[in-house]
Amino acid sequence: MAIEQLAIDELELDPQNPRLPGFVERDAEAILKYLTSSAAVDELIDAIGENGYFDDEPLIGVRSNGIITVVEGNRRLTALKLLDRYRDTSEEEIEGQLDLPSKVRTSLKQAKHHPLTVPVAMHDRREEVLVYLGNKHIAGVKPWGSLAKAKYVRQLLDQPQFRGQNHDELVRNVARSIGSRADYIKRALRALEAYDYALERDYFGLPNMNEESVKFSRLSSALDYSSVMEFAANAEDAEHPVDYDQERLKELFRWLFVEDDEGNTLVGDTRNLRQLSKVMENAEALEALQRGKSLSSAYRMTSSLAADFDNLLSEALDRLQRANAIAPEVEVSEPRLDDANALFKQSRALRSTLEAN
Repeated sequence: MAIEQLAIDELELDPQNPRLPGFVERDAEAILKYLTSSAAVDELIDAIGENGYFDDEPLIGVRSNGIITVVEGNRRLTALKLLDRYRDTSEEEIEGQLDLPSKVRTSLKQAKHHPLTVPVAMHDRREEVLVYLGNKHIAGVKPWGSLAKAKYVRQLLDQPQFRGQNHDELVRNVARSIGSRADYIKRALRALEAYDYALERDYFGLPNMNEESVKFSRLSSALDYSSVMEFAANAEDAEHPVDYDQERLKELFRWLFVEDDEGNTLVGDTRNLRQLSKVMENAEALEALQRGKSLSSAYRMTSSLAADFDNLLSEALDRLQRANAIAPEVEVSEPRLDDANALFKQSRALRSTLEAN
């Protein structure tokens, strides 16, 4: 590896950047436009425009067939390219660039520095950089989002040093190389297969579905539950690649991501995924959910509701006993007496309900 001082216009943004959505065309201008509008580059333009570019923060690039691709530092390179493009542009002309976000226009107008060159740590092969990226963005201090992580891991699997291994061995070796856990890598790849399966089928024709509205982390969390995975793929611990059931995966996507008129999904908060998993363990409750019952209604048909009740009762009793233990040392006040009276009324109401049952 050598650090070279290279001209901004010599450097290309990375079309294999895991953070790029699939709908972005893989040409230089489309990538620049997407990162300009979505990656908060105005903050970087402010920093570089005010202070210049610090040489101790080199970009990381790969030279191949005469093209230098920056594989680490694409947000910084976007800021640098914009500063270079609008170097000699008047404030009035910049303000007229309506395809630029207003914050970016403001930052460009205020910039004092427009670097011509930037330090780049050069590598001969992309695979030399990928393990470093994994340590930084998956196991390290600057994590990517869950979808970008999964896409990156898939890129890493295709590298020569990992070829010829069975899936489990491959997952273990990749996890070890980037300082991550094999179970995390396996779950991420499994969810990415489901995500790509849906993407290839245009999200099954479900309304308002796109790569930004479909939250990959929620999908991954849902498939972590064995009952949900078994529902979607007819297997509790499916092999690689996963054989997803199209109609059931469509249902899962509908429950997770399709919003009603109030902007709510059937599952709602990610914390409700446990309820969904319990419903999928109960044939009668699952049938009710498929007929259009709410998740809470379907969940009430499972035995887990009684377990939840018992846990809540136990927790309430424990907390009440602890409060009673310290009550003699606490000063009496009107709000505390009101709360104690409310607790007493709730307790009587609970007993009456149970006796009535």
